Amino acid sequence: MENAGNHELRTDSRTREAIYSKIKVKDTVFTDLFGDARYLLQLYKALHPEDESVTEADLKNVTCKSVLTNRLYNDLGFRVRDSLIILVEAQSTWSRAVVARLFMYLALTYVDYFYEDDERYRSLYSNKDLQIPEAELYVIYTGERLQNRPEFLTWREDVAHGRPGLMNFPVKVLYDGKPGDIINHYVTYCKILDAQRALTGSSVKTAVETIRKCRELGVLKEYLDSRRSETMINLMTEPFDQETIIRGMVKEERREAWMEGKEEGKEEGIALGERRKSIAIARNLLKGGYMPYDVIANSTNLTLPEVEALARGEEIE
Repeated sequence: MENAGNHELRTDSRTREAIYSKIKVKDTVFTDLFGDARYLLQLYKALHPEDESVTEADLKNVTCKSVLTNRLYNDLGFRVRDSLIILVEAQSTWSRAVVARLFMYLALTYVDYFYEDDERYRSLYSNKDLQIPEAELYVIYTGERLQNRPEFLTWREDVAHGRPGLMNFPVKVLYDGKPGDIINHYVTYCKILDAQRALTGSSVKTAVETIRKCRELGVLKEYLDSRRSETMINLMTEPFDQETIIRGMVKEERREAWMEGKEEGKEEGIALGERRKSIAIARNLLKGGYMPYDVIANSTNLTLPEVEALARGEEIE
């Protein structure tokens, strides 16, 4: 017969899975904006102004919606004709781990590319020259100004810490875009949002004031005018909702750790369980690439250096 403790632990696990899923399933302004073919075309032209013949019909969205588990999603992926794959991540917190994430998304995007067509799939096992789209990887950084602003991040330098190896693809970092292009508009929107959030602290008021300020300055005006106010407020309050969800997730994780420790009958078990849960939570929050390290530290009772060490892929005890 199953005891109440075991039942409660399983319930907490289901709750935790639902929380993780909720964090990643909701759309943001970035995914909504570039989910529209008009703005996706503008993004491609900002990256490749020399390609004057490209049309919306030449672009195919290949964003990974659910990869491996329900916790791994990328922000944007699209194919240009059959010759180029472009993957773009947006992050407000500086994280070199984006290189590893983009590599995983790229590998899975290539898998989808070959599996969607029988002839392409067969070509993987033939002796003919393999035709494969080139790939370009980008990260749009919208956070505080960095003292050192590298143009590229690479696997060798930023993931493998300089160890020699065959894999060394570049990830181009975009900071501001060019005046008037869609990248510049998006980065400016993010900075206005951050400034308004610092002033108001209220999620809905921040969203309303950000929309008003962006329209006043002509930032993403066409996009904002094309969306209902309620839709925009829902998209723009996502960071606030995520912090509320994270606090709930931490509470559930600690409750489970306490139950595990109680069953062992050892106070050391309780402390160790809480510590392990905090580290696991922090690792999962770091996967998103958008949550500030200090918020993660405060939410998990880890120190800021410990969170930074986890972000670098290091182990902590």
